[in-house]
Amino acid sequence: MAHVRSVFSISRLLVPLGLAALLLTCGGQSPTGTTPPTTAPVTTQPPVTQPPVQGLCQRLGYVPTPQTRCDRQGAAPFQKQVDAAIAKAIAEHAEIFENGGGGIRILNPGKYVVVVVNNINEAGLCGGYDGEELQVKNSNDSNDQFDISSASGFVRSGDAAYRSSCAPASFPVAPPPPIQPPAGCSLPPSREIACGHASPTYIDDLNASIDEAVQQHPENYDTRDTKGASDGYRFIDGVKYHQQVADALTKRGYCALYDGEELQVKRSDEFTDHYDIAISEGYIRRGAGQYQSSCYPAAF
Repeated sequence: MAHVRSVFSISRLLVPLGLAALLLTCGGQSPTGTTPPTTAPVTTQPPVTQPPVQGLCQRLGYVPTPQTRCDRQGAAPFQKQVDAAIAKAIAEHAEIFENGGGGIRILNPGKYVVVVVNNINEAGLCGGYDGEELQVKNSNDSNDQFDISSASGFVRSGDAAYRSSCAPASFPVAPPPPIQPPAGCSLPPSREIACGHASPTYIDDLNASIDEAVQQHPENYDTRDTKGASDGYRFIDGVKYHQQVADALTKRGYCALYDGEELQVKRSDEFTDHYDIAISEGYIRRGAGQYQSSCYPAAF
């Protein structure tokens, strides 16, 4: 059934925001005693990290904020290319998948989506992701939408993955300004395309940083008041608690950003791990509940 779809696509981020330029300043006197002209250095924002392949997406550019009409056609124009991109991901990234339960289970949903999008781009098309569905186009006239994973976390391909075709194309739209890196982070800004529950990479250093925060800032913690074996001490100021843990992670070579709900942690712009390190009653969260998701590329 036809419907109108307005997509604020995460995949709008496939076009880079620009490259920083560096102009050298010349100084000193010339042999004739005259002073040569100088050029002041220009400061620009560092580029936002993007997937490595852009190609057609970059050439097509942004589309207007869309009011696009989507419906399912008899066959998806880009079905073969999507199936090939999924097959290539399975062949080249065995670490993302496992066989079982009558299908191929996805172990890292965020990375899976980004790998498939990059494979689409390498094939000469423009691929994106709107948070739920893979998007594919070769012009701004229209795009196809595919759901490439099942609700139970298995790979979905073939006709079962095709959802609709949209006209005009619904992606990518211009992104908001990038989130600037926190103090002490030397990595450039980045934006996520897809997130999902995988396996925590930085959880040991995270908990060591929590311990360091408690030891170095005893005024912010009541070590006599504990929630239980799976949780930790009560903290006095939640904002200070998250910042103290972020600072401790920074000393260990990480970039860490508290977004008001979760602590985002990265060591490169490939991905971020997201952790919930507090429970609502005002205690330190310990244990498996800390890890929430991993986002590819990094979310900040």
